[in-house]
Amino acid sequence: MLLTVNKYLNIRTGQPSASAANPGYLSPGDNIDLEAVVLGETLDGNAIWYRSKSGYYYWSGGVTEQEFEIPGLTVTDAILRAVTEDILHNYSSYYRNKFDGYLGCGIGKSKNDTIQSPVIAIFIDRPQAATTVTPDHILHKGFSIPIEMITSNPPKFQQGHFFPGNKVAGGTACIKGYYKGSECLLSCYHVMASSLMSANPPTITPENHLSVTLKNGQETVTLPVIGGEFNDTIEYAVAELPGNISFDNKFNEKPIIGYCSPAEIDALWTEMVYACGAYTPDGKAIINYTMRDIQIEGHNFKNVIHTDKLSINGDSGAVVVTNNNKLVGFVFAGDNVSHSYIMPAYKFVPKIFIPI
Repeated sequence: MLLTVNKYLNIRTGQPSASAANPGYLSPGDNIDLEAVVLGETLDGNAIWYRSKSGYYYWSGGVTEQEFEIPGLTVTDAILRAVTEDILHNYSSYYRNKFDGYLGCGIGKSKNDTIQSPVIAIFIDRPQAATTVTPDHILHKGFSIPIEMITSNPPKFQQGHFFPGNKVAGGTACIKGYYKGSECLLSCYHVMASSLMSANPPTITPENHLSVTLKNGQETVTLPVIGGEFNDTIEYAVAELPGNISFDNKFNEKPIIGYCSPAEIDALWTEMVYACGAYTPDGKAIINYTMRDIQIEGHNFKNVIHTDKLSINGDSGAVVVTNNNKLVGFVFAGDNVSHSYIMPAYKFVPKIFIPI
């Protein structure tokens, strides 16, 4: 099969990597005589590479053809993740045009019990027309990927109350960490800094004079908001704790121990997770899909976790843990009917030292 180059594209030898030897390049309009599709170094969210019959490697991001199949290619979990990542970063608008009412996609276990391998779920906000032929596969850069069409309600930020709690006292169980040397409590950006969400960039500075109130027993304490991020990858904010307030990272009176990596989260498909929200103090739900991309009130987010209903409006910031008290992330959105969305811990733990 001949593929068409659409930009100046480096030739790589030895391995599919931008650091591999580079004997030259191809120009727009040149062809690649395709021999194999392989995974290699991720560039711009795309880890899919092509090997030519001459043994050279080419990054697929420089090739025009996208929707084609090479019969016989095996779709492993790694391939499924790579294809989903490529869709999230580079083809959202393509699929938005392809599927009426497209809301996003994610990876999860098929709802068809006869299908044991994971599938890509395509989320839409309305049932497809009766005359529409619903596909069970998509073709992406040589692979035929099983999909399922899921009708879903558009999600919303669930707002929230900012105070520590547990399954005994109720309330939103927050996480304590250290941000730039200061002890702090972490919650959602849209809870702590909603006034900055439309700013460009939405940067928290001392000049913003943002603060939140913390209920500490019978006392109400005002905490300054000192940092956070709000973009298509992550949303969180932190408020500085005064030295006279003691706070431990616990859930259900037991210490939170560690946090889930992306691979560990994928292994939680169909597993129960638990949350303690201000209005849902005994929240529990099944993880349905990971690597989910969604649009919430005009803001796009990539690689979040999609669960059954775990929360309602007012529960944003609630910590989510596994059955052995390992941190999954925190609730930040939902549809208040059937689904909730979790910001994964692996995104914010490296930015904030969290003693767990």
